[in-house]
Amino acid sequence: MNVIESNKTRTVYLPKPMPVMLLYWTTGFDENNNIRFKKDVYGRDKAVLNALNGEFKFRKRPIISK
Repeated sequence: MNVIESNKTRTVYLPKPMPVMLLYWTTGFDENNNIRFKKDVYGRDKAVLNALNGEFKFRKRPIISK
């Protein structure tokens, strides 16, 4: 059985830090290519819209390793 099929969370420690981008989508397309809006269960849409409408600020964030 592969890891995805097990449906269990695993922690993997990498030998070197790696940047990761997490994406949170509340829209998508169905099988007929119609746009669908999903419920914003984490309440992120408002914060994203506020950030997009605000002034652009680039912030460099350090990679945190354990």
